[in-house]
Amino acid sequence: MLLVPVLLLTPQLRVAPSARRASILHCTDSYEAKDTLAKALGLLRPSTQQAAEDALEVHWEPGRRDICSAFGLTALGLFPSQACAGGEEYKDLTTKVSSKLLTSAETAAESKDALASVNWGAPKVTGLSTEEMAKRIDTGLRNECWFVTGRSMPELFSDSFTFSDPQVSLNGIEEYSRGVRSFYKQGTAVGEIVCTAATAPSTITVVWRNYGTVNIGPGFDLAPYLVTTTLKTSASDGGLIVKQEDAFEVNKAELVKYNLFKSKRPALA
Repeated sequence: MLLVPVLLLTPQLRVAPSARRASILHCTDSYEAKDTLAKALGLLRPSTQQAAEDALEVHWEPGRRDICSAFGLTALGLFPSQACAGGEEYKDLTTKVSSKLLTSAETAAESKDALASVNWGAPKVTGLSTEEMAKRIDTGLRNECWFVTGRSMPELFSDSFTFSDPQVSLNGIEEYSRGVRSFYKQGTAVGEIVCTAATAPSTITVVWRNYGTVNIGPGFDLAPYLVTTTLKTSASDGGLIVKQEDAFEVNKAELVKYNLFKSKRPALA
């Protein structure tokens, strides 16, 4: 789902100007992302917004941070050399760079206070069947969607818990929880549970709707999209959750337009 570690894909941004312009721009790393987005935004200077929209066609592989990072690098004028490495394992350079665009001074303190009441050392609830675990997860998420707020239920997670998405992997439910808490702008970011079910032996699937603002640079808005979260339990670990994987798709050009043309955003259903 789109973190200090979180989300997302290796940039595969392709900006195709209108048919009257022959060139197609490709971005394959964070340096090219900055240059490409600068050129793309340069296309947005026609006299009308409609002309600008007609001139801009953006293609993305599904992902969250690829958009956030490329857009943020352009908007803030930051280069990878200005970012420091973090403790998470990033699967591409752009993801590492974009994580450093988080407004960390504010969100880290807020995260510490907001999660102070979470008992990270709570006794583990073992011996649950996959179906029983799914019910607890569903109830917990509908009460507090920790995929966004970070206020998770440590008693349901193994000490060996790992999280991964296409660009980030990390260990530990506390690290994951603090990451998402800092990544999303609390009070504006939303996680809505659609359904939760045991879908295979030792497998729980959660489908949820995510949208709102993330704490990258001055703030970047995510248009509503669906995330499929797969949770794996382990009988040898007492039936606790040992692994989480997020998968998602975004609407290519629409996400860029969503941020550039805010007055034309559709009403949320």
